Amino acid sequence: MKRKNLLLILVLIAIIAAIILIEKPFSTKSSVKNVKDIVELRVGGLAPDFSLIDTTDKKVSLSDFIGKKSVIINFWASWCVACVSEMPLLQEASQTYKNDLVVLGVNRQESKNDAIKFAYFVGVTFPLLLDNDRSVNDLYHVLGLPATFFVNKDGVITGFKRGELNSQELYNYIQDMI
Repeated sequence: MKRKNLLLILVLIAIIAAIILIEKPFSTKSSVKNVKDIVELRVGGLAPDFSLIDTTDKKVSLSDFIGKKSVIINFWASWCVACVSEMPLLQEASQTYKNDLVVLGVNRQESKNDAIKFAYFVGVTFPLLLDNDRSVNDLYHVLGLPATFFVNKDGVITGFKRGELNSQELYNYIQDMI
């Protein structure tokens, strides 16, 4: 019995250590250069613009869509179980509402090959953007994954969800956005 408890404690310590290594919650390093770079994110506020390269080496910017379509910005990683679970919902939304919105999947620090394999595995066809230096994650103050921002065609944040989306939540956010 003591051996099982010790093993359980060691496993928990290993999991916590892995989370700390991946998320770096106590890191003082930041991509924020000065106070002017700090963005207040709130529903009703403007979404900060960004540009990233997608898995086809195309530069994609949030501003490419402002004035044209609403945007769902989903922060994800292939190791995140909840991210994998919600991807089919986001894919369905990207197809169902393709005239009104675009989904942008912002990958956290994984290789282009890993993102391409992930897209194939889960059947994603919307743009997957590579945030290799975590600058857009930092810009949007994303700590845990998944995290999803809903931005209307005027560039205004209409909603935010930390954690896995369910179909009803996604539908409600989309209706508020388009």
